[in-house]
Amino acid sequence: MKYKGITLLALLALVVAIFPTTLLAQTTAKTYPSGINWREVRQQRRIRQGERSGALTRREAARLEAREARLNVHEAYARRSGGRLTAAERRRLQAQLNRNNRAISRQKHDQQGRGTHTQSINERQSDQQKRILQGEHNGSLTESEAKRLEAREAKISVNETYARQSGGRFTPRERRRVQRKLNHSSRAVYRQKHDQQTQH
Repeated sequence: MKYKGITLLALLALVVAIFPTTLLAQTTAKTYPSGINWREVRQQRRIRQGERSGALTRREAARLEAREARLNVHEAYARRSGGRLTAAERRRLQAQLNRNNRAISRQKHDQQGRGTHTQSINERQSDQQKRILQGEHNGSLTESEAKRLEAREAKISVNETYARQSGGRFTPRERRRVQRKLNHSSRAVYRQKHDQQTQH
């Protein structure tokens, strides 16, 4: 009887030790998915967002879409054997996704944006606010980084309000100045989100 009690306690301790670890692993997988399909979807979204925001020209977006299409072909070819990827195929596809990810970042942050022709200043401000909130949510921005970026955005809003006081419309010069500030702010958001300081 005493032996059974000790065995039961040991089993209970094992379950208690394993359960939180399993739960944490599941939570982490849900919060920060890194599967190939999820990464492909996320990269497609980033390309579309870049087109909408004017950070990507049509030609840049088409080149990036072609890279994504090649990746899809490689994945379909690798899955022909039975729907599952071998470890080597998975590594190869992940490496290709990494290269595509860097290409998207480079193209979105070069100086070939379509800028004012596709997105208004208010739309760009709203987009950058969303990027900051998303960075806070996924842990790629610390609280202090997010506050600094919010302060930059607030300064731009003050400058915009001041510029509009003359009658509600921007002169071309004022528009260029605010767009430059938004470009600087966009690069700052990108740098802070991709440095090594995270909340986790």
